[in-house]
Amino acid sequence: MKRSDFVTIINPQNSSQEEIYRDIILSVGLREPHVFYFPDILKNENEEIYWDQGKYRSKFSDIKEFFAKDIAASLDDRPCVILSSRHCPAAYCFNDGSTAFITFDAHNDSLQSISFWDIPPFHYGLFGEGDFLLKRKGETHIIGTSITSEASQIPTYKASKAHEVLGKKIPSKIFLSLDIDVFDSSVTQAHYWPHQSWIDGLARFFHYKNHMFFEEVKDLSVKLAKGREVKGVHVAGYEPLFDEPGLKTAEMIKSYLSSVLDEIKG
Repeated sequence: MKRSDFVTIINPQNSSQEEIYRDIILSVGLREPHVFYFPDILKNENEEIYWDQGKYRSKFSDIKEFFAKDIAASLDDRPCVILSSRHCPAAYCFNDGSTAFITFDAHNDSLQSISFWDIPPFHYGLFGEGDFLLKRKGETHIIGTSITSEASQIPTYKASKAHEVLGKKIPSKIFLSLDIDVFDSSVTQAHYWPHQSWIDGLARFFHYKNHMFFEEVKDLSVKLAKGREVKGVHVAGYEPLFDEPGLKTAEMIKSYLSSVLDEIKG
């Protein structure tokens, strides 16, 4: 499969992000990306609650979910590469039940949010960063998190045991997703939920591995892609504003995409 065969999508927060995201896509030989900006309402984190069919719902969450569905619909089942400022736009991509979603993430995005509005009959079913994986129909694996999923069908793998995913029987079709926050702070802090670096340092002092390193994520991704039909590759959460001079993390993303795409034979 040629790199020009991939549909490319970028989902930046602003024009400066758009420029850097576009450069990443074009630098690895992919085609000109389609640009999806979040609707303006999603720039305001305040929830707009309304009553619908016996439940309170959230206008903010609904629009975010519609946006994720729009991105998925634009793919039309074609192989893709997506760069997104947030993780949840991947929720409905290749969501027919036959494609396994395999994600590297420090967080567990299959946790039902708990608040006053989540108490029946007020529960409206949030859609967002923390629970979008509950919308997926197929098999899901979360690599790099220490938080066990509330969904029993979603296995999670701590950073120290990430390699165990290779021993699992995983479907032949996969969608790979990498949230930049899975990396140890010594690798990068250029993401939306930066770790406090002293926590990583303390973990290393006690020989406890609580985040992952670049080469192991790249190596695992390549091994997972080998012999499988990779429907898409998604990189989420990159914030250039927090990157080191020379955009070190952008170069790392280019290396990651190149390595995985080289393994995808089509």
